[in-house]
Amino acid sequence: MQSQQHLRGEIGDEVAAAVVLELVGDGEIARGAVRLRHEQQRQRNHLVAHAESHGLDYIADSDVRMMAGGGLAPEVRKFVLPYDRLAREQYLDYMRLRRFRQSLLTRAKSSSNFNLITTKVGDMQIAAASTLMLSMNEAVQRGQTRDSVLQGGGPAVNAMLLWLADRFPGTVGMADVVRWRAANAPDDRRSAEALLTEAYVGGVVDLFSQPAALVTTVSARPRASRIARLQAKSRSRIVNLRHESVNLADPSARRLLTLLDGTHDRAALRNEIGAASDSDAASLDAMLQFFAKVSLLVA
Repeated sequence: MQSQQHLRGEIGDEVAAAVVLELVGDGEIARGAVRLRHEQQRQRNHLVAHAESHGLDYIADSDVRMMAGGGLAPEVRKFVLPYDRLAREQYLDYMRLRRFRQSLLTRAKSSSNFNLITTKVGDMQIAAASTLMLSMNEAVQRGQTRDSVLQGGGPAVNAMLLWLADRFPGTVGMADVVRWRAANAPDDRRSAEALLTEAYVGGVVDLFSQPAALVTTVSARPRASRIARLQAKSRSRIVNLRHESVNLADPSARRLLTLLDGTHDRAALRNEIGAASDSDAASLDAMLQFFAKVSLLVA
């Protein structure tokens, strides 16, 4: 209660009510968020003014999702709607306690007028987002179904997301999506490009300019990315082929990853790691499947 009163005194009842939904129970974090908000506003205004003095225009954050209210409470999203674009982004940064931005600048006025061009999605590769897969896996661990985490998309969109999840971490092209929708959602008249753009901004799909250079099944002689093999020799956090961090806390898993150079078949791998029993062999196969699922294998 004291932290809520402090927030109201600093930024007003309406903002405080929205912030409390994101910062329940931690007064120190809440007070830090207020200070951060004021500092962010000062720095953002300075950035825009400084860029304009050099003939540059602020376009957007490079992470488009950070410019929308996905993942925040409905009250927060409602609160930021009336504000102009810059103020809205400032408040969203504030709600997320965000301390680092990735601003994009241009020398010419934006040809898109700061709007997303949905037709551009047609040239991209589409995949279920890693965050969506994490939520689905957590739901399954709780004894719930994967689709229990899907909200607001409608049956056709949710079915498409489940289809993409079945192909994770692989990607599909727009032609694949169009064929799937024709067969499974023929009555949905919305454009695939618009649906996928909305899903991307909402954080449930990822878009790529090229097909992902990874495999989703384990080959006879599996090969991990070169950088993953190098990193596994000295650290537990490994960068995968989707440019994400994978935590391999188990030393035996990291040892196995260093061996995946495409020259070892199952028998050689079992011999290298000392997997003598059937259960050891099963554990080896399960770990290889895990490596494929977290986008570490290129062959």
